[in-house]
Amino acid sequence: MSTDYLTEGLQSLKTIQSESVDFVFSHAVLEHVRLTEFFDTMKEIRRIIRPNGVCSHCIDLKDHFVSSLNNLRFSQKIWESSIITNSSFYTNRLRYSQLLQLFKEACFETEVVTTTRWPHLPIPKQKMSSEFQSLPQEELCISGFDVILKPI
Repeated sequence: MSTDYLTEGLQSLKTIQSESVDFVFSHAVLEHVRLTEFFDTMKEIRRIIRPNGVCSHCIDLKDHFVSSLNNLRFSQKIWESSIITNSSFYTNRLRYSQLLQLFKEACFETEVVTTTRWPHLPIPKQKMSSEFQSLPQEELCISGFDVILKPI
């Protein structure tokens, strides 16, 4: 058995041989993958995982200011600008159902193990950017989840 510690995100994944990895895990990492690289990252993970491999991810959907939804106050244009994407508090702001759909599109079977929720929205919907105001309240109240992914 061997282990490699790679730190260049998507570029590092591209250096790994196809179907050579048994287990991929992350804890509060996927929300930090840049929006523009997220799906490609998932496709690369799918490429490198063995047919009987498993992925385990803990995903924090809260902002990294005060564990709320303040990051949803900004438009995508502002949030995805280099000022924010190069900061230590950047999150891609993908929501629960979007993430599940992207996992499916990357050819993963998903099993949500746990889901955490706020009892009510931590900020009023009208204070969110318009792209998030249309999401159902129950979607916005999901603050995090743990998921197991298996290749289809």
